[in-house]
Amino acid sequence: MQKILFVDPEKCRGCRLCEAVCSLFHEKVINPSRARIHVIKYENDEFYVPVTIKCDFCSGDPNCVKFCIPGSLQFIEANAINLKKKREAIENFSKIIDKYMKNMRIRVAKK
Repeated sequence: MQKILFVDPEKCRGCRLCEAVCSLFHEKVINPSRARIHVIKYENDEFYVPVTIKCDFCSGDPNCVKFCIPGSLQFIEANAINLKKKREAIENFSKIIDKYMKNMRIRVAKK
């Protein structure tokens, strides 16, 4: 069965431990810029989102998931229920980004 990386942006606290673990496992050095996962922070909102780039999920046993303390990363089966859950998380993320962008436009307009 195929698996997917499920990211819950509401749980991510921006600790960037996933980046450190990834770079240590793959590159043998703790250097977040060399990781296959990156945490994006949206300024002033305490909002973080882990994003994977060129990730092979550690050949089916992702270290970033194992060491994610807040539990925002999960490696779950790609069944209908979990795919629906991922779609809903993406829709919620999209709403949060829209709200963020709207607030940014308001902040810029006030200056």
